[in-house]
Amino acid sequence: MTTLRNRVTTLISIASAVAFGAMQSGCLFTSTETIALTLGDLDLAGRSMSKTQVDLTTNATYRDNEHKIKQIDRVGFSTTAVNPDIANGNISLWFSKDATMEAAQEVRAKATPLFENLHVPAGPGFRSPISYRRSTDLIENIELLLKDLETGALTLYMTGDGQFPILFEDFVLIVTFTAGI
Repeated sequence: MTTLRNRVTTLISIASAVAFGAMQSGCLFTSTETIALTLGDLDLAGRSMSKTQVDLTTNATYRDNEHKIKQIDRVGFSTTAVNPDIANGNISLWFSKDATMEAAQEVRAKATPLFENLHVPAGPGFRSPISYRRSTDLIENIELLLKDLETGALTLYMTGDGQFPILFEDFVLIVTFTAGI
């Protein structure tokens, strides 16, 4: 009887140690969460630069997990590029933790490209959808973007090769992260 009790006690101790070790390393209780942050329209509207704030803390799922986030795993977006002008245009998206830039030249010199010189054909009624899958092919500097998003906020800057009324309609940033206790 004592031997059986000792064996059971030993097994319970081993199981407890394994579970505690797994919890400490964060591999027992983790989850993968995906959030979609709607940023609305990103619009050049005849300017050479525009900007919009990205604040992940406005999303309830992010807020619920904010202090448990282990890493940002993936990021992409979905939108529709629209150029109602009569001339084709190229647009670039940049990101930075610095929200104070006010000129396209400053953005090009200081911010990090999300992607550069995306060709947007002209024409009334012409719409070019960009799916999440396509966005992941467009994104440059993904490692830096993932790192910068760990702070929960950054600024997106949009620049064009002219002052075209190009816009990204219904821009949605899609972020996947791992959270655990």
